[in-house]
Amino acid sequence: MPQLPKAGRPVKDIRLAVGPNSVEKQVNDVNFAPTSQSWQGGTPDATLEDATYIANIVCIQAWDDEDSFIRWAFEHRGETVDMTYKPHADAAFALTSKITIPHFQIGGAVGGYQTTTLACKSTEPVEGTYTPPAA
Repeated sequence: MPQLPKAGRPVKDIRLAVGPNSVEKQVNDVNFAPTSQSWQGGTPDATLEDATYIANIVCIQAWDDEDSFIRWAFEHRGETVDMTYKPHADAAFALTSKITIPHFQIGGAVGGYQTTTLACKSTEPVEGTYTPPAA
């Protein structure tokens, strides 16, 4: 097997579209986490398995801004929307999926920036094309 070249670089400038919004300025962590569940019945052939993904989006809680991502997410809980994540703004690679906006933690400790993680049920992410939402 040939030696593969060095790969990877720090993530510094992302693009993230959630529904009709470009939200990368209010998000500092995006990841797709695989999850699965299984159930075993009373016989060896009575097995159910389901694999899916959770799209975790960590965002700041900017409640004072009517146009903030957190306010939009709060108003659209339960809705399924398109999501496109581009880990490097200057590269072509992007992932697309459909996510469901969840209920999420509101608030946090006094004295610092309050953030929350949106743990969104997601379809399996596939390689796609990032198109900025219309302004």
